[in-house]
Amino acid sequence: MYVVAVYFAKLTIAVLLHRIFGVNNKFRVAALIVISTWTLYSIIALCLIVFECSPIRKAWNPLLPGRCIDIIHLGVSSGLVAIAYDVILLVLPIPMVLQLQLAKKMKLAIIGIFMTGTLWVACPDSKNLH
Repeated sequence: MYVVAVYFAKLTIAVLLHRIFGVNNKFRVAALIVISTWTLYSIIALCLIVFECSPIRKAWNPLLPGRCIDIIHLGVSSGLVAIAYDVILLVLPIPMVLQLQLAKKMKLAIIGIFMTGTLWVACPDSKNLH
C-alpha cells in the first residue's frame, strides 16, 4: 500500500535526523513531534482509505447500496499533507547545521546537500514523464 510505503520512507528520514542531531533537546522534541504527528496522520489516512465506503464491499461493487467518501479530495489533501511533511523534514536540520563548528562554506555545502531533497518534493512524479 502506498500510504504504508510513504509512511516508512518519511519515518526513516525523521528517525535518521533524530539520531544524528538528537543531542540537542529542542531538536529531539521537534523530531519526536514530527514523528508522532506523521504516525498519527498515516494511521488516519490508512483508515480512511480502508473504510472509504460503507459497507466496505461498495468500494469494489459500486452498485451496492451505501455511500463512499470522495477519494479525489482525500488524495489531494493527502498529497498536500505529504508535501508539508517533506518541507518540514527538509527545514528541520538547518538550524542544527548552522550551529556546527565548521567554516561557513562547509555549512552551506551541507545545507545544499540537504536541499537536494527539494527535487523530490518539486518533481516526485518526473519518472513517469517518459
